[in-house]
Amino acid sequence: YYTMQNHVLYTDADFAKFVTPYSLKPIADRLWQIYNNTEDFANGVLMLVHQITYQEVVPGRYPVETLVAGYGDCDLFAYIAASILEAGGIPVVLLYYKDQLHMEIGVDLGSAPTEARVQVYSVNVQNVSYYIAECTGSSSQWRDSWRVGETPIEYQNVSSTVITLG
Repeated sequence: YYTMQNHVLYTDADFAKFVTPYSLKPIADRLWQIYNNTEDFANGVLMLVHQITYQEVVPGRYPVETLVAGYGDCDLFAYIAASILEAGGIPVVLLYYKDQLHMEIGVDLGSAPTEARVQVYSVNVQNVSYYIAECTGSSSQWRDSWRVGETPIEYQNVSSTVITLG
């Protein structure tokens, strides 16, 4: 089904079409059986995407396509994480760093993350704090990779385009 869908991006807002919560709802449901709060659930989603092999992919793909392929890059990982989080009932935005050609997500936890190991970063959208979540990581060190609120130094305090999901 997804291989037959339009993969062309006409504007930055088109990134949102790759977020497909319905297709990843079974994963979200299973994660909610493991985790009992929003922050742990979000960090569980990040641990999941951090295990996928990093390899640049053009053009973009839908989450199911990336999971089947077993590899992807920052935007594809962001689509997977955003899809699972949305399917789990947690609001998300995409954060596109055009100059750096990078994508992260922002997660509405309802309150500041408590498990971040460094300074916490967020973006504010319509008076809601979305805590930055880096979706790339090391497939061999996924247990110790990025948590919600943490971001690599090259994206700290850098302007991004916030893409809301319909």
